Amino acid sequence: MLFASLLAATCSAIAAPVTEYPARTVRLPAYVAERLTKDMGTILDDEAGRAQLAERGIEVAPLSGPAFRQFAVEDLRKWKALSQRARISLD
Repeated sequence: MLFASLLAATCSAIAAPVTEYPARTVRLPAYVAERLTKDMGTILDDEAGRAQLAERGIEVAPLSGPAFRQFAVEDLRKWKALSQRARISLD
């Protein structure tokens, strides 16, 4: 069976764009990223909030910026391979 071990999931992320200007590149300042990471961690660590999400079938698995990037790259690689094996295209 081609898709016997398939596990599909959705994820949510907070992302900030990198803006390219002719003279410079603007990235989210590190202190802002650190504050967002800390505050989101606090929110997602709340047991009552986690219980409410679990009741809705949502599993909380917070990832930091580098870990989320690795997850996204691996996930895209997985889906690309699957779509190629199944000959799925957007045509």
